[in-house]
Amino acid sequence: MAIVDRVNRGIESIAEEFGELLVTNLKQGLKDEGKSNSGSLVNSIRYTVKTNSDGKAVLALEAEDYLRFVDKGRKPGTFPNITAISKWARAKGISQRAVFPIAKKIADEGIEATNVVSTSIDKTVKAFLPKYKKQLTDLLGVVIMKDIFNQTTTKGKILPKNLR
Repeated sequence: MAIVDRVNRGIESIAEEFGELLVTNLKQGLKDEGKSNSGSLVNSIRYTVKTNSDGKAVLALEAEDYLRFVDKGRKPGTFPNITAISKWARAKGISQRAVFPIAKKIADEGIEATNVVSTSIDKTVKAFLPKYKKQLTDLLGVVIMKDIFNQTTTKGKILPKNLR
């Protein structure tokens, strides 16, 4: 197996662990911000690790579309989705008569940003790097060294291809 394949598998494994920790931190961040009322946003958060066309592991975060409004806020000026507000109000036990006034207030004043996504990423990186820095270094170093030693004699001379 090629060095690159083994390194990529190791990196994908580490990306999986990073994704799990990121999802945990993001869900907790939403709860801490009081943004988990109905549970649909928190329950929608998932990640996938895929290999892109360049052969690099890519972590994709998936969630309900309105996470962007919870995270980055919303500028005043346009009406929000009335159906979504109605669903939210029902989950919170708020009268449906309040839906339009809530939407009007959001249209007039906007929604304050929580920056929960970037905060969760920062928290994950801070917890993740000390734990995995050595593992990443070892992964790259050990895999490369192992392949180099598999192709050399005990004196460090490169073996001809026909003797490997």
